Amino acid sequence: IVQEGAYIRYFDVFLTDAAPVGSIIQTLPYLFGFSETFGLQYVMNADLILVFAFALYTELSGTLGKKAGICCSAAASLFLVTSSAYLTTAKWVMAGVYFMSYFFITAFLGYRAASMTRKPCVLMALFAVNLAMMRQEGVVLTAILILCLSFLPEYSGRELFFWFICPVTAAAALYYIRVFLILGIEPLYAFLTPVKAVIMLLFLVSCGIYVLLVRDRLKPEAAALLPWGLPFMLLLLNAALAVVKPADYLGNLKMFYLNVRIGAGWGYFGYICGAVFLLLVVKAVLNRERYLLFFDSLMISYVLGVLLVAFGRGDALRKGVGDSGNRVMLTAVPVIVFSLVLRYFSCRKSEQNGGGEDAEKS
Repeated sequence: IVQEGAYIRYFDVFLTDAAPVGSIIQTLPYLFGFSETFGLQYVMNADLILVFAFALYTELSGTLGKKAGICCSAAASLFLVTSSAYLTTAKWVMAGVYFMSYFFITAFLGYRAASMTRKPCVLMALFAVNLAMMRQEGVVLTAILILCLSFLPEYSGRELFFWFICPVTAAAALYYIRVFLILGIEPLYAFLTPVKAVIMLLFLVSCGIYVLLVRDRLKPEAAALLPWGLPFMLLLLNAALAVVKPADYLGNLKMFYLNVRIGAGWGYFGYICGAVFLLLVVKAVLNRERYLLFFDSLMISYVLGVLLVAFGRGDALRKGVGDSGNRVMLTAVPVIVFSLVLRYFSCRKSEQNGGGEDAEKS
């Protein structure tokens, strides 16, 4: 639109294929006479790494001490920034690089803001809306993040509803109304259709009903199980899809597996993190650790959520780094590394997930 000076009909595909915020970011260089986004993209990459390192240090220093916290956060940041899985997304001029950065930053900001006396609610609302409208599946993944934030007892149901659910729902609804009802666009691809738009809005409304009417009324015993509840529900949804359309779902699952196995953008990241994950599972079983950290639940829910939105794309996934499902899964890499490092050192708030004896031991 900026380049042509007017809206042209063949732009319709971009309004249902690419989400608005990702398109706006890619447009910024043209407003200032440039034709590429590399400068902006590398600044965002640097921003993510700095926030990642700072976030790890703040979480590890309390458990390990300042010097050990610095060393561990630096080592984990170096592992992240040199891994093929991160570099594949970081160097690709697509909306995935911005979504990857904003998802981690928004997640950590929401996690840290929970313990603040005066929460930066307006800032959090802006970040949540920005993230949701960054990619077409961003609405679903942002809703999953908001549900994970509901595990933190410092947030009230009203805060979650008015500062997270309402802005995201309003932004998504206004965009869908503009695209499908006012402009009357008929999508060429199945990435975003009127039916999918309605399903995502209903998902947001369901999340709103939960945080406003259900979440604060749960008994402490039930609230302590919430970090397990979301991954379990998403696992059930994935299982239901596998039962309803086994060939399509299992075909997608096979493609995810093959892309990680052959290193399609992943390198050895999948093998390394898979081995660490199995080690942590064995450690948890031997030590009878029955809790999930906030980022544990977020990591598992993110991966299961990507499987859902990949199935909702409408066509089969492909083997290769360029497949959109593979690219969305790659955006989970910072969250995966962060979660595994925190879990290894068992960095846990004593009051989170029910507190009690396990919290004191950790």
